Amino acid sequence: MRTIAAPLLITPLFFIVITTAHAAFPDIPLAHKDIEAIEYLQDHDIMRGSPRADGTMFFNPDAKLNRAELVTILVRAIGLDIDVSEKDCFWDVHEDVWYHSPVCSAEFMGIISGYPDGSFQPEKTVSKAEALKIIANGLGLEGDVDMYASFGEGSEWYAPYLTLAREWNWFDAARSSMALDAPLTRADVAQLLYRAVITAQDRMATGGLNPFSNDLAASYANTDIGMYGTHEADLLEALYANGRLYRNDRLGFSMLLPKTVPTYTCRASKTYKIVDIVAMENGDDVYIAPAWYETEDYLGYNPDGSGMYGDCMRHETQANADEYYARAINTTIAKSDADISDFIKKHFGEDCGPFTRGPASQNGIEEIRVTNVALPGIEEPSGLDELACGINWGYILKYNPATRRLLHMSLGQDGFFYLPEEDGTSYSRTIDWTMVRTLRMY
Repeated sequence: MRTIAAPLLITPLFFIVITTAHAAFPDIPLAHKDIEAIEYLQDHDIMRGSPRADGTMFFNPDAKLNRAELVTILVRAIGLDIDVSEKDCFWDVHEDVWYHSPVCSAEFMGIISGYPDGSFQPEKTVSKAEALKIIANGLGLEGDVDMYASFGEGSEWYAPYLTLAREWNWFDAARSSMALDAPLTRADVAQLLYRAVITAQDRMATGGLNPFSNDLAASYANTDIGMYGTHEADLLEALYANGRLYRNDRLGFSMLLPKTVPTYTCRASKTYKIVDIVAMENGDDVYIAPAWYETEDYLGYNPDGSGMYGDCMRHETQANADEYYARAINTTIAKSDADISDFIKKHFGEDCGPFTRGPASQNGIEEIRVTNVALPGIEEPSGLDELACGINWGYILKYNPATRRLLHMSLGQDGFFYLPEEDGTSYSRTIDWTMVRTLRMY
């Protein structure tokens, strides 16, 4: 960010210097209303210019921005750099186009979705509403979007994103009045992304919900950008490096799994073994787990009454309900909301419900969320959705209305999947939520 000191003397010559001086780009004068945003993004290598014949880079502030360009800029902002050279995402995003890597990376991270026909329409001009959703998802603000969705300010898909942008001051006065379907220029997106990045950094650093201001921007002016989602992007990159695709055509889903993980051991002092991942079917249940694990089997009380004792025993993972050490995935046909409600009550308890269906990050796939828990003896909504039923925290519920298939995946506290360190003797970085990002229903 560049600060211009006020002149002590204003002479005709000095006046000419001021009006002809430029920022990082020749077509962005120092008096441009978005200069702080443009220079911030340029300094962090997020938004770049276009070269002219003589090699000079121009920003082109009034040029309309398309969907591929916005995603590319956003991917730079969050530091997402993974190898998707052999991954397909949208039929109209071919491997030989310049935006294939950022668009497919963002799709696999669940940041963007396409249209019902499976296309992305990369050259379509991005609208204000679309930009809000893409940027909020890219910065890892899904939890805050959900919070604003509970305000009930409208049932339209863009309502919570608009509420977040308004509360966090993502738009200046002129852009606040723009229609939601209005196409955005490069300068529009620069201002929006600048404010979003600043507030998202502050959200991560302080846990607060502070709106954008010049003072807030000044406090992060010289700070390296660290975003929500960056950690997850690192995990996804590691998952690609150590991953394989599990696809179940009969049940209509696939997900990217690690090839190996450290085994669970009965004593922390033992050296962890790196074991293969197995995926086993049991009816419509699929268990995904290490091929074997160790537990301490208690053999009874010592004769002297000193307590129980046991030995570390190796167990082969079984497909008949080793849920404590495995990820259990279940899919079922649900032809109506009543079927979904019955499934929730059966698996999570009679007191769990009702629920809402809403668009997920994937094309055509809906998220199922329990919106209220009717606890015995409490007539008013308890607000204990996650605590009482765990669906919104410990479980994933997705619904494909095209195939009428409901998918449920447990993410309990036990049996987390971890990636091993390079030395193979320890582990870190749980990848549960990253695997959820790669979950696909058909």
